[in-house]
Amino acid sequence: MEITIEVVNQTMQIDDGCKFCDESYRTNNVIEGSQNFVKFKFNFTNDWYNLKTFVQFQQGGKAYNKFLDENGCAFLPAEIQSGVCSLMLYGTEDTTIATTNCLTLVIGKNFLIKDASSTEISKPLYNQLIDEFNKFKDEIGDSADLANKSAQAANEAAESAKEATEKALEAAEKANEAAENAGSGAIKIASDKTVGGIKAHAKTESQTLPVGIDEEGFLWISPLSSGDYDSIVICGGDSTSV
Repeated sequence: MEITIEVVNQTMQIDDGCKFCDESYRTNNVIEGSQNFVKFKFNFTNDWYNLKTFVQFQQGGKAYNKFLDENGCAFLPAEIQSGVCSLMLYGTEDTTIATTNCLTLVIGKNFLIKDASSTEISKPLYNQLIDEFNKFKDEIGDSADLANKSAQAANEAAESAKEATEKALEAAEKANEAAENAGSGAIKIASDKTVGGIKAHAKTESQTLPVGIDEEGFLWISPLSSGDYDSIVICGGDSTSV
């Protein structure tokens, strides 16, 4: 249930079905005993913008204060009983203080019979501010967690990039070594034998030299300073001369 109140400068009027009521709003539509049900919606002129505003409900010499939410709304306090009550607005910002006239409400009686007394108590302004602070703190905490997760993901990406760079450098180093071997005149001979169990050597008239076999089964032979090899022997079950 929502009751709209127009606030023009320091004057409040209740908008009841597109027509304004006087300061005494008598209705049987508002009944005592409700909680977070009867909502008052305040529409302000520009001079109320940026003010921290609360509405004060008064009844029987007691006052109940409610801060307006981000939509300019507040609920009727559960402590308000049947009979007459009044409400007014109070807004502040630094040294600025704004007040309004009082509106009078006539609250109808609640005929529900209760076995126990009501425990619904409106929070003081201090507790309402603490609730707003805690809500803001939770939002800040969620933002901090998201930032930490983003930073962690960025660090993991940087670590992966570092590993990829190291592997690329290692591959480039191997490629340079292969190029150097090719440039020095090394001879690459393909073998159809697997690497495991294969042995090879190259022979000249005066000596026998071992021959390297890489993981792909290729032989790498360094050239002689003079002359040629007489033969290259690969032993892997069957002996083969090249």
